[in-house]
Amino acid sequence: MEQTANATYIKLKSYDDFRTSQLDSAKWTKARLPLGDDRFWEYYDPNTVIKTGHGACEITVNPFSRSHNSVQIADNPKTLIASASPLEIGPDDILSVSVDIAARAYNNDPHDIWDAFITFNLFDFESGVVLDFLLNGHLVYALFERLYIPGLTDETTAFTREANLPVPTEPGKVHNCIINYDRKFDTALWIIDGQPVYRVPNIPVKVNRFHLGMGLMTLKPIRAAFPYYFPKSTSLHGQGISGVWANYRFGLTKNN
Repeated sequence: MEQTANATYIKLKSYDDFRTSQLDSAKWTKARLPLGDDRFWEYYDPNTVIKTGHGACEITVNPFSRSHNSVQIADNPKTLIASASPLEIGPDDILSVSVDIAARAYNNDPHDIWDAFITFNLFDFESGVVLDFLLNGHLVYALFERLYIPGLTDETTAFTREANLPVPTEPGKVHNCIINYDRKFDTALWIIDGQPVYRVPNIPVKVNRFHLGMGLMTLKPIRAAFPYYFPKSTSLHGQGISGVWANYRFGLTKNN
C-alpha cells in the first residue's frame, strides 16, 4: 500500500535542537561537490555568518560573494551546511524530515525565487536526487531535481522540476516544512504547515540515503559571454539572504 500521500503520522525524533553555542561537528559539515580526480568544490561563502545556541540556527550571507564560472551546480549554492552523515533508507522505508524555517532576503528581486533563497534539503550525490523546499520571504517553492554530475547523469537524465506553491508568507515568517520520501513506491511528498502541497511520483532511481541540508543559494544560468569559450556566472549583484532553521527532526517507518 502506498502511504506517501498521507504519511504525516510518522513519529519523529530530534536531529538537532540547536542548543550548542556552535554547530555540532558530529552533526553538520560544510558540503562539498565532487568534481572528479579527487577534486572538490566547497559550498561555503566567505561572507557566511552562523549563529546558533538558542534553539535555532541562523545563517546569513550578505552579500553573496562566491560563484563558479563554468559548473552550474557549483555556482548555485553559496553556502550549504550538510548533515555530517546521511540518513540510511531501507528498501521498504518511508523517510520523513521536518524543520521550522524562515527567510529574509536583502537587495534581491522578491518576485524571482532564483535570485536569492534558502533551502531545506534532502540530497544525495550518489544518485543525484534532490528534494527541496525553497523560501525567500515572499515566495515558497518545492523543487525536485536530478543533478547533472559528470559520470553519473547527462543532458537526458538530469532535470529540474519546481512548483511555486500557493502559500502566504512574508520575511521572517516561520513555516513548518516536511518532506517524505517513500523508497518502495518511488514517490515524494512536500507538506507545509500541515498541508500537503506537492507530490512527485515515479522518481527514476532508488535513493539509499539522504543528507540533510541548510542552504543559501541562487539559481542563475551561467552565460557564455563573447567569445563563447569564456562563460561567466551571472548570480551576483550585491544581494544576500538570512535563513533560520529550528526543530530539525526525522523519522522512518516501514511501508508494508
